[in-house]
Amino acid sequence: MELLVPVSDSRPKVQELSQLRSLHESRLFLIFDENLDIYIHFDPESYEWRGLVIRINETIMFEGRDMSVWKACGACNVWKLDPKIVRERLFHSNVVMNNGNRNRITLHVQYAEKGTGETTVLGQEETLPCFEVLAEQERKAMAFDPAPEKEVSLSYPIYSLLNVRLRNFTLPTKSIVLSSLDFQASKSFCELVRNPQIIISSIKYELVDGVSAVSMAPMCPTTFPLVMSQYDSFSIIYRLVENKQRSQRIRITIEYQLTSGAHVYPVVTSWDTEVSSRKSGAGTSVYQPPSQPNTTYTTPYAASVPFFGNSLTPNANHFESTVSLHQQIQPKFNANVSFTFFEPAVVVSVGRKFTLRLLVSNSSQYALNLVVYYSSMRAQEIHDLRRRRQYDGIVLLSNDYKVPIIYPGETYELELHCIAFIPGYYHRLRGLKVVDLDTKAVQEIGHSISILAS
Repeated sequence: MELLVPVSDSRPKVQELSQLRSLHESRLFLIFDENLDIYIHFDPESYEWRGLVIRINETIMFEGRDMSVWKACGACNVWKLDPKIVRERLFHSNVVMNNGNRNRITLHVQYAEKGTGETTVLGQEETLPCFEVLAEQERKAMAFDPAPEKEVSLSYPIYSLLNVRLRNFTLPTKSIVLSSLDFQASKSFCELVRNPQIIISSIKYELVDGVSAVSMAPMCPTTFPLVMSQYDSFSIIYRLVENKQRSQRIRITIEYQLTSGAHVYPVVTSWDTEVSSRKSGAGTSVYQPPSQPNTTYTTPYAASVPFFGNSLTPNANHFESTVSLHQQIQPKFNANVSFTFFEPAVVVSVGRKFTLRLLVSNSSQYALNLVVYYSSMRAQEIHDLRRRRQYDGIVLLSNDYKVPIIYPGETYELELHCIAFIPGYYHRLRGLKVVDLDTKAVQEIGHSISILAS
């Protein structure tokens, strides 16, 4: 049983097994949203395929035991995984992908050898004299022990090819919204591949309403393909008519590829976001956040194309968000957003990593763009050792945890990895907070968890 994940080649479509094996040996990593070709090769007379499991980090992205997901590919007993599974199930999901270069994909194929199972005939059982045996076959039982299941697996690191951000500026006097799509080559990826060349073949910027989509043309005509090297960056600006009644849903699709020597890595990434120009009422005490304030950098999901930069250029200071807030009004989370720990009280060992499972439920009308972080800054100002322990005794290993976009009606479960350094009872985790990057609302969630470290 062979599991093959070959890189693409600039030559015509590869079908021969020897070429697949050669390109498979050249595979060292994956790219987010890469159009992967996944193959298996085995002799159906000697082996039986049992199942396929694909994980990204610890999350199962796909699990199937139906052979119909594989399509026969020429001769030599080679099968190719249905491309729809890669396109729709693998990367396009609410999985956190913002761990830099620590993301890994693992593929497991379960199989068994044919003819290795055992069939056992059980002995006759004693029957009561008052019962008459009706048939001979009823006095015998057949027991079959299935062949032991084996597994072949592959694991690769996942890297981002592009850094992308979408900035939205409202010009009230013109009743328009300028939407700027900025992208550049990922710095970490440039360190991995020497002198990478990224060719962008097309970019679609569409207004969608769930039924239809209207493609928008950029303000300045753009000629494709765009060829990017290590230090190149581009900005494409689109013009939208301001809609003060509701937010406008945008779908962005970018088709591009990395060329490295004779190898080609084709990538198609697509995501939806919202552009809103609604204002909160001046002087009101209740802040109703829009799903996407202007000037907020957005990412499609889980760092498939992570954002870069957090500051505007000096000459863009006048392009401020249209969300009008008085300094004394602190943005708050909607009452229909809840944060719940599965285990509100846990017992852990000092010096060993433990996990807190947090459930985020969004029953509001707005999408959530969250980051969970642990702030111990106040600990520097505390001289009481007992109170200082409440900040420094436990460390959040997954600090600045970027949560995928949680849309209205969705629920998301995340795992926070921590470690305790100081033994004791922590009736709350002071400084454990969550912030919405869109609305800047901050809420402390550590008050609902207690930890006993020994």
